[in-house]
Amino acid sequence: LRVHFKHCREIAHHIKGLEVAKADKFMQDVLDMKSIVPFTKYTGGIGRKAMAKQHNAPGSKGRWPVKATAVVKDLISYA
Repeated sequence: LRVHFKHCREIAHHIKGLEVAKADKFMQDVLDMKSIVPFTKYTGGIGRKAMAKQHNAPGSKGRWPVKATAVVKDLISYA
C-alpha cells in the first residue's frame, strides 16, 4: 500500500478499542476535516493544531492524513 506507515499507526492507535460505527464516523470526519488524528509517537516536525486539544494530544500535535485514513477506512469496512 502506498501510504505512510506512521500515519497508519497513529490512526490505528486512536481508533483502537472504538466500536466500528464510531471508528467509521471518526475517519469520515477526518476526511471532511471536521476531526483531527492526534499524533502521539511520531511527532517530529508535526505542527501544533488547536483542534488536537479535543483529543488531549501531547503538545496539541495532530494532522489530517487523508490518504491513509481512506485506506484504513476501507480495511475496516471489509472486516
